[in-house]
This record gives sequence, C-alpha cells and structure tokens, in this order.
Amino acid sequence: LSCCSNFRMIVKPSEEVILLHWGKFFGVIRYPGMYYVSPIGIEQYRVSLRQHTTERNGVKVSDRDAVPVRVSGVVVYRIKHAMHAMFGCDSYTEAVKDQVDLTLKEICSEYPFGLAGEQPSLRTNHHMINTRMIELLQPKVEYCGVEIKSFALTEMSVTDEMQGAMLAKS
Repeated sequence: LSCCSNFRMIVKPSEEVILLHWGKFFGVIRYPGMYYVSPIGIEQYRVSLRQHTTERNGVKVSDRDAVPVRVSGVVVYRIKHAMHAMFGCDSYTEAVKDQVDLTLKEICSEYPFGLAGEQPSLRTNHHMINTRMIELLQPKVEYCGVEIKSFALTEMSVTDEMQGAMLAKS
C-alpha cells in the first residue's frame, strides 16, 4: 500500500490542479476527491478558487482638477480560469495589484476630489464609482483568469504637500 501512496493526489474543495506531463499540458482536475496519477514526468500546479483580497494603501494620484490625492482601495477577486492564472501571467496576484493601481489612477482622474455641486465626486458617489472601477478593472485582468467581485475606495485624503499649501494660503 505504501508504494501506491506516491500515485495518490488529493484535490481539496475550491481548488483546481493543473497537470503537465514532461512540460506539456496534460489536464485539469476540477473536482475535489482522491485521484491516482503516475508521478513519472508529472508536474502539479494547485490553484485556489477561493476569494482573494488585496488592499492598496496610499496610492498617490491626481483628481480631475489635478489635485494630488492619496487613495486606498480594497479588491475582492477569485480565479475564474486556473490555466490563465498559472500560465497567462507571471503572478496573478502581482498582476491584479498593478492593474488596481492603474485603475485607481484612471478613476480618480475622471472625478473631482471634493464636492462639485450636482456633478459626481470621489467623496459623494461611492456606489457609482465602485461600479465604474469594476468595469475598468475587469477587462485589464481577464488575461490572468481573474474575476473581480468588488472594488471599493476605503480612504481618500489630500496629500501632505497639498495640505501644507492650503495652510500656507489661509
């Protein structure tokens, strides 16, 4: 029985295992359970399908009026396609972080930081801006097999340089 244990592979719930045989794609095991696979020439890549969270703190951006602002955001995502996550990019976690930063810069450049009368602003229209951020981010991370579940701004503040200039002005 001990000689058979080398052939046993257990796939957990919320996990997929990608198999390569001598470096070529062999298959994906998508369902939890115990499988018997010959270990000769087989490489296993396990991918968690659970939700992942990444937080980006203090990203320095400019709003629509070129006011320097620091924003923070939280993104919840999950792996939709394990193959794309493993082989579509070097690291899906780093790819998501990089694209989140770009999306924060892009969304902040579309809206003013403070109140703008009837127009939407970063401080007043959270639901609309969060929805817009998901719309902007999702196409940017498709290549690495990621599905964005939520994206929310958690903190916004004027940068220290801008606060100093505002104090000096008053």
